Amino acid sequence: MMPGPTNTRYRKEAAMADQSLEAGAWIIVPTPFSSASGEPVDLDSLGRVIRFMAELGVAGVTVAGVLGEGAKLTESERDAIVERAVVAGAGLPVCVGSNAGAPAIVTERLHRARERGAAATLLSPTSAPGLADQHIFELFERASAAELPIVVQDHPESSGVNMGVPLLVRLVNELPVVAGIKEEVRNTGPKISALRDAMTERAVPILAGLGAVNGANDLARGADGFMTGVAVPEILLAMLRHRDDPSALAALERRYLPLLQLEDRLGLAARKWIYAARGLLADPALRSPGAAVDDHTVQELRAKLEATFPGQDLTRPLEISV
Repeated sequence: MMPGPTNTRYRKEAAMADQSLEAGAWIIVPTPFSSASGEPVDLDSLGRVIRFMAELGVAGVTVAGVLGEGAKLTESERDAIVERAVVAGAGLPVCVGSNAGAPAIVTERLHRARERGAAATLLSPTSAPGLADQHIFELFERASAAELPIVVQDHPESSGVNMGVPLLVRLVNELPVVAGIKEEVRNTGPKISALRDAMTERAVPILAGLGAVNGANDLARGADGFMTGVAVPEILLAMLRHRDDPSALAALERRYLPLLQLEDRLGLAARKWIYAARGLLADPALRSPGAAVDDHTVQELRAKLEATFPGQDLTRPLEISV
């Protein structure tokens, strides 16, 4: 039987401040690379992206996640990315993707991120045969020793791990460093509602992912915001502004969902192309192995952007119509 929520074995002192993340739009930003020999990280472009996000008024950014090609980064590159994001954001909270195959690597990454000013980390369990709920709990408990707020990523398709509502609530109740849940099961709505109803002792923000393609329904179900990678964050910010107006949310979905779905379908290369079209990346390259979009896809993206934002300058914050 699992220890109950009042079991102090897994708790910090009561005086420890709650570390919940701010609700809102957390944008998972791409890692810019140069096509030059060695495919170096383009820190100048990264700084431009972060400053633009701060200008838009997002709640925070996430770097070195899956959409940031985190698995292709060296540890020294990760350190440099965190440092540049923290400096460029000038107070904008920076969350860092820290997934790794071994808990020891995760723990080291968390300490390094915290030392460089990160506000939080995004973490999901790694699949292993026979991984029970208790083992998953212990993985997060071990990571909590770094005292860096953790956003628990619930994305079975990438992690291979199904975390039920009781386990997620236990993590929230018994590990004060758990600062939020990034919910990305295939059918997000019912899971978000179940989590919202079950978090009676302590509640943390539920952040929807999956490219916000279910964004309107996720908000209606109780999501507090988003943590996802999109090239037009203005859409997500507009959805949050109108979250209590069902008719406005429906209008936003009708107008902008096709672009979100296209981004999601075409993947990271398309998102990087849009970032470059917005003047934020000097080069839309993916680090090898990874291919850029072809000419046909460029034409498709350009046509969709022109139809969605007629007459607007993509390099400036975009006006979102309801």
